[in-house]
Amino acid sequence: MRIEDRIEITEMIDRFFLALDDGTVGEDWVRSQYTEDVRSEAPVYTAVGHDEVLANTREAIGRFERTQHVGSNYVIDFDGDDKARVRGNAIMTHIHKDRPEAFTVGGVFDNDLVRTPEGWRVSKTAMRVIWTSGEPPRF
Repeated sequence: MRIEDRIEITEMIDRFFLALDDGTVGEDWVRSQYTEDVRSEAPVYTAVGHDEVLANTREAIGRFERTQHVGSNYVIDFDGDDKARVRGNAIMTHIHKDRPEAFTVGGVFDNDLVRTPEGWRVSKTAMRVIWTSGEPPRF
């Protein structure tokens, strides 16, 4: 069972990052990733629930012409059959709309997951910035 769970969780995280880059962040995406009461902590916002997470994610990604997010080194620890914690690394490159420079962020994410009837979902997520390169977006 654990190998199947690891595959499902890893694929879910990879699909999370791919959706950020290919523009498919929407209702289906948020439901496939998060519990309804999710708490998401990012450097530019804190959001609770599907509506806030979706709105804040779209707003953050919308600041850029394009992005590329790469996740790696997923360490998955299980707590019984229905809870897990994932820690991983991410390198997130963002190309500004108004200038050609890239803003790149290296970070660590911590996700608490629960098993639902639809599969694993994130109930809490936090992204911590480790380093940056380039100019951040203008607000």
